[in-house]
Order: sequence, then C-alpha cells, then structure tokens
Amino acid sequence: MGDGMLRNELASHLFYDEASKEWRGWTVGFSAYGNDAKGQNKAVLAVSSKRDPRKGFSIMRAKPIGLPPGMHEDPHGIYDKEAGKWRMLLAEHAGKFRASMWESDSWDQGYTRISGPVEMDSTGTSIQKIGSKRYAMFGSADRKVYIHSYPGLEPAGELKMHLPPWDDQSGTRIWPNVIPLPEGYPSRYIALMMDRLNFPGMPKQNWTYGAMYLYHAHLPDGNVTPYEYESE
Repeated sequence: MGDGMLRNELASHLFYDEASKEWRGWTVGFSAYGNDAKGQNKAVLAVSSKRDPRKGFSIMRAKPIGLPPGMHEDPHGIYDKEAGKWRMLLAEHAGKFRASMWESDSWDQGYTRISGPVEMDSTGTSIQKIGSKRYAMFGSADRKVYIHSYPGLEPAGELKMHLPPWDDQSGTRIWPNVIPLPEGYPSRYIALMMDRLNFPGMPKQNWTYGAMYLYHAHLPDGNVTPYEYESE
C-alpha cells in the first residue's frame, strides 16, 4: 500500500499479464479488521508484482480500485475482448452479500456496476466459460450453487453435485471453482470446493473453512461441445 506495512489479505484472483510481464489480480483488504495501525478501510485491492506470487513468499503492490463505499468481497475478473472491457463479478453487501457485475476500461480502477445485485445470498463469485458462453457462478447460504447469465446476471440454473460439500449441520456458503479442462484430460471439468466445518473447539462467531473436495464432470451430451480452451 506504499506505507511500509505488510498485510496478509484473502480472497484473491491472480493472472499473468503478457503485455506488462506482470502478475496482477485483485484481493480483499480483510486486514482492516485486524490490527491495522494505519486505519486502512476494507476494500477490493488491485495487486501487482514482477515476481511470480505462486512460488514461496512474495510481496505485491496494492491499491484500492475505487469502488463505492461499502463492503465488497470475492472479486473475480476477466478481460472481455468482445466488449473491450474488464468485467468483475463480486459479492457486495446490500442487506446481505449479493453478487453484482462491474466493468471498467482499466483492470485496476474505474469500475461501475452493470448488473445486480441479485436477490439471493452470494459467496465465492466467479465467471467461467462453459461451451461457447460465459456464466456467473456463486455459492449461497441457500444450500445451492447458483448459475446466472453473463453479464446480465439473469437466473440460468443451479449446479448439480453428487455429494455436495455440506450436510444438515454445516454451513453452505462455498466457492464453486468450476474449471474447464482442455482436450486430453479424463474429464471435461473439475471443481475444487471446500466445506465450512470448523476445527473442534473453534469459538464462535467465526468464518473458517474445512476440508477440500475435488469433483469432475462431463457435459450431458458427452464431449461433443467444442472445448473451451486449447491445450498448450
């Protein structure tokens, strides 16, 4: 943040930008709820680094992207070449956390809302390409993973899962994390999710995560639909 203070932030989405040769992304300033002596407010932050942040410890430069005052979480963004815009799906607090879609000419500033917020509780928001279309996906306290249209956020369905990562006793605000795979893999899609079970003896109120779950899936019509991404 340019003030010499190290912060450990959460809910990050990273990507490599070929043009600038930089690692970039977005994260959420949850450290504002800790012992941040600088009084930094919670915000969605744009982060960047020349060093690969996936390997070992690293420090990324960070700055707020300038969203309106309020609570925003779980940013997931893409560059939409057809629209010529950066598009970001996130959960904004509007009575409860609800998904909304934002866009900008720049990856790190100038975002305005273009759709949403949706009606239902939302968490773990993500934009993903399935077949030739993109969709917005998010978990919920409703014991469901919702699928909405991109970028308008109209209802499009729900994610069907065998043995979802919750039961009658545990929380259900999970992250879908659905990932298309290129040709040559044994399944068309995987999904990496978590449950919300707490470590025994964990005091409440808390927002912890439990075990990881790996799913695989095929399209209902087999693999006739063209692959979303080419193998490299």
